[in-house]
Amino acid sequence: MAEPAAPPSGAVATAGRQAQHLRLLQAIALVFLLIKLIYILKAGPIADEAYYWIWGRHFELSYFDHPPLQPWLLGVSDLIFGRSLLALRWLTLATLAGTFYIYHLWAKRFAGADWQAYFWPGVVIYLASPTFGFFSSLAMHDYLLVFLALVSGHFFITYFADVAEKGRGRLVDLYLGALFLGLNVAPTEEMILLSYKMTPSHVLAVLVMSLIVMHGFVYAVSFKGGHEIGEDVAAWHMVIRFTLPGYVIALLVSAYALWTFQQFGDSSPWPVLATVIVLGLPCSIGAAAARLIL
Repeated sequence: MAEPAAPPSGAVATAGRQAQHLRLLQAIALVFLLIKLIYILKAGPIADEAYYWIWGRHFELSYFDHPPLQPWLLGVSDLIFGRSLLALRWLTLATLAGTFYIYHLWAKRFAGADWQAYFWPGVVIYLASPTFGFFSSLAMHDYLLVFLALVSGHFFITYFADVAEKGRGRLVDLYLGALFLGLNVAPTEEMILLSYKMTPSHVLAVLVMSLIVMHGFVYAVSFKGGHEIGEDVAAWHMVIRFTLPGYVIALLVSAYALWTFQQFGDSSPWPVLATVIVLGLPCSIGAAAARLIL
């Protein structure tokens, strides 16, 4: 019986170099993680961290000049784990683990069995970036912003990738994508300030801009997985069938996120509507951008 042919020497050498490259990336990632852990467990809280931490010990629906999400989280952490640097910053480690889990899912979807070749470079780049690697170690709202944006992108891309590959996606992924993108900005004061400074014409312009972005990028521009409008199909039909339902979903999720974080208060209907439309813009742009990059 003939013995199986040995793999070419060039293939063996290439596999060896790839393995060495992965081990180097893993070692670099470990160094950055150790630095991150030392800072989290040894460095005292900075002013803004203490700001949120003190607020969290006194539950309110909102606070002096900041929204309540981060104080609420630190207040729950204080009740469960007490007062320590780990209790202050463990949520940054939890969101870091969630970030790497999403990286893992994407790497496996893009590369299959060769997922590590995509995963470890992404991990090292993330940890080496001062914006992500350092500021995401602080118990302020920045680490939540980065993580929630990533989660939102994950659900948007999952939905539209399924549409491109299978012909349809799960509607729940679209809802979750809009929800997590809205959670990025709904707890901040910027949405309220913008809406109060806008005139009705500004609000109408934001609404029209949102619809143009969703329809123009998702259904009128030709790219992989896109919907091109056939010559025999009226443009208004595509707007009513696809664009408007997507925008309504973005508005409903925006309204829910704002209501959850007590951003409506005792406002009259017009400021409420204006704030929802302002928040609906990033939600609709997020959906269109996820569709575009596929």
